[in-house]
Amino acid sequence: MCAGDRGPSAQPASIRLRAYARLVELARDERSLPHLLKAALEPVATCFDAPLAAVSARLGSEVVDAEWTRDEAHTRFFKGVVHRAITQCMEGGRPVARLYRAREAGARVAVLAAPLVKPDGSPLGAIAVVVPGVGSAELPGLAPLVESLAHLASALAARFQVAAADPGAGVGAARDLARAAGFRNPRELAFAIANSLRNQIGAEQVALGVGRRSRVEILAISGYDEIRDESPGVQAIRAAMEECLDTGDRIVCQREGPWSDEPVSTGHLLHRQWHEASSGSSVCSVPVPCEDGGTVLLLSLRRPMGEPWRRSDLDRIQELVAPYAGAFALLERAGRTLFEHAAESARELLRQAARAESRARTLAAAAAALGLVWFVFGTLPYRVAAPAVLEPGEVRRISAPFDAVIAESVVVAGDRVRRGQLLARLEDEDLRLERDRIRAELELERVAAAQALADGSAVEAELARARAEILRARLAILERRIERAVLRAPFDGVVVQGDLRRRVGESVPMGAELFQVAEDGHFVAQIRVPEHAIAAVEPGQSGEFASYARPDQTGRLEVLRVVPAAEATGSRKAYRVEASLELDRPWVRSGIEGVARIDAGSRPAWWVCLHRFTDWLRLRLWI
Repeated sequence: MCAGDRGPSAQPASIRLRAYARLVELARDERSLPHLLKAALEPVATCFDAPLAAVSARLGSEVVDAEWTRDEAHTRFFKGVVHRAITQCMEGGRPVARLYRAREAGARVAVLAAPLVKPDGSPLGAIAVVVPGVGSAELPGLAPLVESLAHLASALAARFQVAAADPGAGVGAARDLARAAGFRNPRELAFAIANSLRNQIGAEQVALGVGRRSRVEILAISGYDEIRDESPGVQAIRAAMEECLDTGDRIVCQREGPWSDEPVSTGHLLHRQWHEASSGSSVCSVPVPCEDGGTVLLLSLRRPMGEPWRRSDLDRIQELVAPYAGAFALLERAGRTLFEHAAESARELLRQAARAESRARTLAAAAAALGLVWFVFGTLPYRVAAPAVLEPGEVRRISAPFDAVIAESVVVAGDRVRRGQLLARLEDEDLRLERDRIRAELELERVAAAQALADGSAVEAELARARAEILRARLAILERRIERAVLRAPFDGVVVQGDLRRRVGESVPMGAELFQVAEDGHFVAQIRVPEHAIAAVEPGQSGEFASYARPDQTGRLEVLRVVPAAEATGSRKAYRVEASLELDRPWVRSGIEGVARIDAGSRPAWWVCLHRFTDWLRLRLWI
C-alpha cells in the first residue's frame, strides 16, 4: 500500500514516484487515450498493493470500462462496490472514500475513487482502487494520494485530445505507418493505420475493412481492442462500408452549409442512417483498390458535427493509405492457415475445371448426378455421439462395525489392493480384556457345575450350565468384534476414497464410512444422450468409448439400460444411458471423461445429414 508513513502496511515514497514515472512513460508510448487509461490501472494498483482497480471514461461516443485484477475472485467480490463508487464519483465530481468490514473475519477494506477531468474542467470519467487493511484513521491520508494520481492521469490524457484537435500534432503518425509494414498480419497493420489516421486528420473514429465480392470484413476500429459483430455501432459501420463497396466511389454524409465543398450524399441511405445515429456527425467512406483487383480497402471515418469533410481531406486519406494496399494483400496471403490454402486451391481447381473441355464438364456433371442419387437413396451408419464418464461397476463401502478408535491405517485412495488385504485396524484392547474376563467367568461356572453335581444338587448344576451358555454367547460376540476390528479388502480392486493416516487415534461411531473400494477392471460408462437422439438408443446396441486423456485408445461398449427420466444438464436436458465397457488399460480410472459413440443402425444418407434441420423445420412449420 502506498500511503506515505501512514498505516502498518505503508510502502516507501519511492513506490509512488515509480507509479508517477510509469504513468508518464505510458503516456509517451501508448497510441490512443483508451489504451492509456487501461494501461494506467496496473501502476495505480501496484502503488496501493490493490487486488482490484477500475476505470470508466466517456470519450465522445466511445465508452471505456476496464478492470485490472490479480485474481478473478477479487473481481467478482469487489466489482459491485467499485462500480458504485465510480458512478457516485462521476455524478458528484468529487473523490469518494468508503470503508468496509467483513462480518466474519473482521478484515477492513477501503474503496477509493477520484474523478478524471478534461483540460476545460468538464468530467472525463473516474478511477477507483480497492485497498486492503485500512482503518478509519488511515483513510483520510489515502484519499488525496488517489486524487493526485487521477489528476496526473487527467493531465496526460489531455495530450491525446490536443493531438486529435491539431492535425500537425499527430503523435508520430508517419512513424506509426512506417512501422506497420513490419507487422505480421492484416489486423495489426489495420490497427496501426486506423489509430495513426485518427490522430493525424483529427477524426473521432476511423474504421478500416476489406471488401471482397460484396462482403466486408472489418479489421480495425480506432479505440476498440475487440470488434463485436453484434454491437450496433459496428453494424452501422459495416453497412456503410458495404454501401461504399457497392457504389465503388466515395460517400459523404454531413450537414449542408457553405463551408463544405463536398456535396451531401442524400441518395445513400445507409450512410444517412449512420449520420443520424451518431447525432449528426460528419461521416464518410473512401475505397482504396488493392493490386490483386478483387480486394478493396474501405475506410469509414467520423468527425464531430461542426467539422465537415472536404475533398482535400479525402484525397489526402487516399494518398496516405494507397501505398499500403499491396501490403494488405501480401500479409493476407502470408498469414493464411492450411485450411485457407486448401480452400483457395480448391476454388482455383474449380475455376480451371469450368474452363476445361465439354467432356470434362460432362464427367463432372455425371459424378455430381451419381452423388445426388446416392445421397437420396443410399444409406449411412447412424451413430449417436454423447459425453460419457466412467464409473466403477461395483463399489463396496467399508464402515466402522462398532464405536471404536482408529489404531492403524495402511492404504490411501488410489492404492490397488488384493482380496483380504489389510486396510486399517481399530483399537481392540478393551475387547480382548473383556474376552479374557468372560473366559475366566466361564471357567468358574464350569467348576461350579462340577461342584454342584458332586454335592448332588442337580438344580444348581443346571443353573451353572445355563450361565455358562450365556457367557459362551457373549464370548462369541466379542470374538466376532475382535475379528471385525481388522478391516480387509472384500475383493481385488482400487481404493477410490479413504485416507485415515491423519485420523489415527480418532474415535469413530458405528456405521461411519471409512473406505470405498471399487472392483478392479470392471467399469460402467454413464452416457448423457441428448433429448433429440434418445429415441434411437436401445439396450443391446454396441459402440465405442474414447477418453479425453487417451483418444487414440478406444474400448467397445454395450448399452445395458436407458433411464427413462430426463436429467437437467445446464440449460438442456439429457437422458442417462448405462453401458458396460471393455477397456482393460492400466491408466483407466474411475471418473475419466470422454465421448461415447453408439451404433444406432443404418439410415438414409440424406436423413443422417439433414435430420436435425428437417426436425427443426417440422416444429416451426408444423409439417
